[in-house]
Amino acid sequence: RIADQRAIRDHAPALVERTTEFVVEHLSCGARIEGTRRQDLWSVPPLAVREAIVNAVARMCLSIAVEFSKASRNVLALDVEPA
Repeated sequence: RIADQRAIRDHAPALVERTTEFVVEHLSCGARIEGTRRQDLWSVPPLAVREAIVNAVARMCLSIAVEFSKASRNVLALDVEPA
């Protein structure tokens, strides 16, 4: 459970990066040490988190574009109708 929140308002690429950083900060991370090497063991791989956020932002942007397109068509239809 995350007991933290942050409002992030930015353009899409920065939104993805800042949101990914926020989520990764709150992931559980262990480590495996073999000799002098350390390997981080994440509860969820940060790359998978980033991919999910990219998909969510893309879907949001697409939804906004579709709604804008529908509204534009409605306005154009009003302008084109014969009097």
